[in-house]
Amino acid sequence: MNSEEQTLLDSWYDSFGDSENIPPLKNKDKKEQIYAELRLNLNLHLKKNTSRNLWWSYAIAASLIIVPFVCYLLYAPQIEETKTAIAYQKIKAGNGKLKKVILPDRSEVWINSGSEIRFNAQGFTKKRDIFLDNGEAFFKVTKNTESPFRVITPTVTTQVYGTSFNVKAYKELSYSSVHVKTGRVKVSLANDTIGELLSADQSVSYAKGAKNLVRIDTSVFTADYWISGTTIINNASFTELALLMYNRFSIRLLAGNSLVAAHHYSLAIHQDKPLEYYLKLISAIHNNQYRRENYEITIF
Repeated sequence: MNSEEQTLLDSWYDSFGDSENIPPLKNKDKKEQIYAELRLNLNLHLKKNTSRNLWWSYAIAASLIIVPFVCYLLYAPQIEETKTAIAYQKIKAGNGKLKKVILPDRSEVWINSGSEIRFNAQGFTKKRDIFLDNGEAFFKVTKNTESPFRVITPTVTTQVYGTSFNVKAYKELSYSSVHVKTGRVKVSLANDTIGELLSADQSVSYAKGAKNLVRIDTSVFTADYWISGTTIINNASFTELALLMYNRFSIRLLAGNSLVAAHHYSLAIHQDKPLEYYLKLISAIHNNQYRRENYEITIF
């Protein structure tokens, strides 16, 4: 290719505008590779072309080579992103409902009321990642030492090869927790800088914004107890109680004053008992009363 042809090629290449917005061309090495391939294909085409009109030759070459290249660069990344998004399967348990899911590797997941998980259904057997975007779930994992099973939340990641454990990570709460029922698990912060190894009947909690994980005392009996329809809370804040009542009964529990907002509660919520039963019980714990207006209950 002589200097005149090189100038024409450069002008044509530049005529497509700012290449920085095309994902494959953001990488310098990839950009140079694509440019070299264009030059090679243009040369091959021009050697076959006997026309004396150099511009006409380049126009034909561009229509056959450069334009398809540009179309691919512009649209292929978008198509790939769409495929990735479609591959994720989302599963949510509605308020007052519990849901059991069998994963592609035969692992089992119980999803608590108002909770949601997602995973790549097509590639799950190769990369066993579950995203617990919000809520609580209990996992009984099929053992596979060659493929770790990870539960990823916005704050902590739990990794196992085959065991059973519970993860609680509600957006509305100030903490996340992992409770092991059987086997061993590794729990680490989202940035993977700090980790804890847990065995059966051990638990760890993470306060949002903190720099470390804290071990907590729990009973193996409560790790998956909510699956049977009974949720136990121990010294829970009013915020956590209100969240539990919303997920179970779809009602808003409000604190009528600052004293009520500061209260803590220990009780068991059974799936088969009515709302009124718990309103009376909650009020009696701290000698309060309640007022109901449609789907809002105020404790005062």
